[in-house]
Amino acid sequence: MVQLTHGNRSQFTESLKRPVRKEATLAYAKPYHDLRNTFAQTLNSFVGAQNAVAELRHYQSGRQAALAPHQIDEQVYDTLVKTVNDHLDLAHRWYRIKKDYLGLTDFNQADINTPLAGDDVLKTTFAEGKQLTLDALSVLVMSTRPG
Repeated sequence: MVQLTHGNRSQFTESLKRPVRKEATLAYAKPYHDLRNTFAQTLNSFVGAQNAVAELRHYQSGRQAALAPHQIDEQVYDTLVKTVNDHLDLAHRWYRIKKDYLGLTDFNQADINTPLAGDDVLKTTFAEGKQLTLDALSVLVMSTRPG
């Protein structure tokens, strides 16, 4: 038994052992799944409030009100959604290729992060990652010192 945290989650969701991936994915999703009705109601309330504010401010829709402060035309939003939908087949193709490469009969959420490089994946401890980050940022510290 191991505690699943944000910090170690990828270690388990990227495991080459499918049962480990599946259990980690389910364990990580369980709290969110248990609160799905709360999340749905919260989203519904938020959307309703945004629509009410949009109407009070004389926008045609909540979407228009959300995009207006950023000066984004609704056509840009529509184009983005259409482009993603038009190219979903590429994502589906990638997952089919990955499923076949891994020799799976089905492909699910737990299989998405499976590395194709096998056991030869980069593994960095927290301490190593911290040191790598500090080393990379050290040039910024040095460049701000006078003289």
